[in-house]
Formats: sequence, structure tokens, C-alpha cells
Amino acid sequence: MRRRTSWVVITCAALVALTPGAAWASHRRGTPRDMASGERLYGCEQGGRSRDETGLVKSTEPAPGAVVTPGQEIRVELTWATGDFVDAHLHKVLECVTVDGRLSAALSGGEKPSANDGRFTHSYVVPADAAPGTLLCDQGFATGPAEDDEYARKASGEVCFTVERPRALPSVEEPPSFPADSGGQRADAGTPVSFPASAVELPHTGGSKSHAGQAAACLALAALARRRGRRLR
Repeated sequence: MRRRTSWVVITCAALVALTPGAAWASHRRGTPRDMASGERLYGCEQGGRSRDETGLVKSTEPAPGAVVTPGQEIRVELTWATGDFVDAHLHKVLECVTVDGRLSAALSGGEKPSANDGRFTHSYVVPADAAPGTLLCDQGFATGPAEDDEYARKASGEVCFTVERPRALPSVEEPPSFPADSGGQRADAGTPVSFPASAVELPHTGGSKSHAGQAAACLALAALARRRGRRLR
């Protein structure tokens, strides 16, 4: 009985792991890592999800609120005034990405330490198993020494994107085709069709050489007949 129960548990676990929801859930595990060193970066789990900008300006491509599709790349740039911090380096900069309100460690990223150059960029790709209607949101944070705080924290506004499946392209109809011509070649629409000269007979608008000869012969016979008649008289 215990063996049967173990097999049932294993089978159920395998089925759950193969479902789209479980595959998508795998993106939410763990913590973000430094893009250069691979070090774990803590702080996104304490983000606060504030939509108000407090020192960091965020720009994204595509624009905030856009509809995105699986496999599409989202590029993010954070900028700040270097004078807000008193050191040449910040403790760290984070770009925290959530999926339907839950942190995604795989999509988030950051840098520790980070140069106080006033700019940080990050990009992530919408997972292929993201279901339509999924909401992706991201928010940036920067922590560094300021005049009155060794760990002064700046935040950007939160921007979100909605996942949508790519639309199928409309089918393109092929142009109509015509039966093969006498030469065995297929004549398609738009291709001029040639005909042999012998197959086309144009109407005659003037006299031909044969008609002119016949008229001349008739005139000659008439002239001879008149002369003969005069002699008989």
C-alpha cells in the first residue's frame, strides 16, 4: 500500500511540474543576482511597490502600459542625479520584476557595487510560457551613501505590461492559374499568352493581288469582244 501511495505522489508531482503554471512558477524562485559577479542581490523582496518616483527616473522600451508577447525583450533604463550620493560608487542598483504581483528572480537583475554615473540599464525577455493576461511590472531601486544616510535609498515608479499571444497572420491567397498552353507551359495570371500567327486571321480592308488580276482579265476580254463585234458589222 505504501509503494502504491509513493508512486501516486511521484506521478502527481511530475504532472504538476509539466503544467504551464508550474513552469511559469519556476521563474519566481530564488533571489536576483548581480549581472557581472552572479552574487545574490537582496532587496527586491522588500520593494514596497511604490508607484511614486523618489529620485530615480525610469524609461522603458516598449512604453509603459504596452501589450507584450512571449519572447519579446523589454529594455529598462534608470537615471538619477549623481549629486544625490556622496561616493563614486553605490551599494547596489536593483531592477525588480514581478509577475502577477510575485517577484520573479529570473527576470529581475542588478549590480553591486554600481558606479555612481547616473545611469543603469537592464533587459529581460517575456517567458515563452507566459499566459495571456499575465501582468509584468518592474520597479528600480538604488542604494548608496548620502550626506545624512549611509544607505540612502532611491526608487523609481512602477511600470507594467500585459502579456498577449501574438496574432496569427492572415492567409495570403495565391493568384489564379490557367491551364497549360500548347507548348506545355502553364500560363499564370498576368503572363501574356501568345498565339501562333496562323491561328489569327484578320479581315481584309482592301483589294488583294488576285482580285486585281481578275479585274484586268475581264477588261481585256471585254475589249476583244468589242473589237470583234465591230469587224462583224
